[in-house]
Amino acid sequence: MNATTTSNDPHAVSASCGVLVLTNDEDDPGMAAGRAAAAEIAARCGVPLTLYDRSQETWGDTQHPEGPLSLDSPGLEEAPHLRSQLRALKDSFDVLGQAWIATLPSITSLGTALPGIDADVVVVPAAMSRKLFESALPANSLVELVRNYLDGEEHLTASVVEVSDDGTIASVTS
Repeated sequence: MNATTTSNDPHAVSASCGVLVLTNDEDDPGMAAGRAAAAEIAARCGVPLTLYDRSQETWGDTQHPEGPLSLDSPGLEEAPHLRSQLRALKDSFDVLGQAWIATLPSITSLGTALPGIDADVVVVPAAMSRKLFESALPANSLVELVRNYLDGEEHLTASVVEVSDDGTIASVTS
């Protein structure tokens, strides 16, 4: 059973394996706040940080996530925003991160990424909205959709953290 707490203290979240944060190519303060909170958790816990990029999700011909990709990976040539985000996290938080580019337009592709990077915390910026297909699924928000998905997948165990636009950790579900 999940427990939900509300806190503005980033120390309320602990990661032992890794942190994954949902991101995209939007230059939005709410998205930046989510990445910053994820970087603070990863730095404090001494675990890897992965940017899970949802910008290229499509029903096109490459329907699989790609990653993990390091800062100097040639795979990031098509996603300069990820290079920029990774550099900013390294400069601001001294966190060496990696990226995972999701190409399947569904939150279910987390089922491939999480075991691939061994993350036990998923950070969802409140600023990120659900994709068209996801809006048909029963949930009031993207963070609720992620929680519901992880609850239904016994092999995936991760806490879900929602970060509000001002950087406050709005909720933690484990």
